Amino acid sequence: MKNFKKLVGVIAISAVAPAAFAHMDHFNEPYIGVEVTQTNQSFKKGHGKDQFKKNPLDASAFVGFKFTQHFGVEAGWDQQFKKSKEVALDSSIDLEDEDGFVENFAGTSYSKWEVKGTHPYLGVFGEYKYHAWRFQALLGASFSKIKTKYTVTRTTGIVPADMEVGDTFSASKSKVVPMVKLAAMYKFTENFGARLSASYRNTSKIKFNVTDGNDDLAKLRDTFGLGLGVVYTFG
Repeated sequence: MKNFKKLVGVIAISAVAPAAFAHMDHFNEPYIGVEVTQTNQSFKKGHGKDQFKKNPLDASAFVGFKFTQHFGVEAGWDQQFKKSKEVALDSSIDLEDEDGFVENFAGTSYSKWEVKGTHPYLGVFGEYKYHAWRFQALLGASFSKIKTKYTVTRTTGIVPADMEVGDTFSASKSKVVPMVKLAAMYKFTENFGARLSASYRNTSKIKFNVTDGNDDLAKLRDTFGLGLGVVYTFG
């Protein structure tokens, strides 16, 4: 709910800001928009693969303007909603305690793994017009924050103490990563249009521990997305 309020707030600010500056000569064709993006975010083998849910659906709000005929800036808030997945982890290990007693663990723990994130961004774009079409190429920075959590929901057999029902582990990581977005907008009227976009984020730079040990280090792959949205242009 908190992140939803942030997204609504960005949409509200986006709606007011271009209108407030539209009369200024150096703000050319300010616009606002909303977009949904299907991503293929995934984790590297051995570092979160098959544990976290992939292909989250993102929603974003954005605002932009041109400072020359062909160049401008765009800022946006991209919200990655929570995705969850139940994962079965088998254990078949021998552990020795401080007294030298060896105990065999041969059981299965079932855990609910969750991942969500926010990706506000700022970038500079180049634009080319062709009749009712506008083509943009944006290069920017994404201020990405990923949060993860997993909770042990049930177990079978004998499992180690850190896999007991109710045990929860969480982590978050923030990092500024490069991003690229290509977009094509078609204007149905003087003010309203639809936009199709393809985006890339260098999220492979993000890695974090979901427990206290390095064995549970999670590493993201780079993220690609395909978005569809609506745009309102002022003026």
